[in-house]
Amino acid sequence: MNPIKLTGHVLKKTLTILEHPELLRTVGRNVHRGFAKELFFLKKTLGIMPRTILDVGAATGEYSKAARFVFPQAQVYAFEPIPRSCEELRTLATKDNYITVFELALSSRNEKTSFHYNQFSFSSSLLEMTERHTTEFPATGVNGNAIMFQKWE
Repeated sequence: MNPIKLTGHVLKKTLTILEHPELLRTVGRNVHRGFAKELFFLKKTLGIMPRTILDVGAATGEYSKAARFVFPQAQVYAFEPIPRSCEELRTLATKDNYITVFELALSSRNEKTSFHYNQFSFSSSLLEMTERHTTEFPATGVNGNAIMFQKWE
């Protein structure tokens, strides 16, 4: 990496931690600092103290982990339809009893539809892959596996 870029990157991280000293506790804990910063904003500035948090499209659980870091009393329900991402979520949940994993996608409709998988799992979606998507994420392979959405009650 270019030493100037590296210095800028380190400086940016240092300034973020100086602005938000509570983020210092994320160091060495593998907590996504960006998510934690946003969640601390909700907690400190807006006074929001949720008891329940829904992580829809939870992927590998970065947001769930940050949510539990900022709100240690909250129960997190993580929803993720991609099996390999769900495996990582379940591993996280075995270490934290306040995270519950559901291997499914959520929708407002009760229907069967295609889920478009991508090798870069964070860009997988119910939305169809567009030309821009395939340009930004060249590993896109539209795999229209059908999944059934049902009302969850």
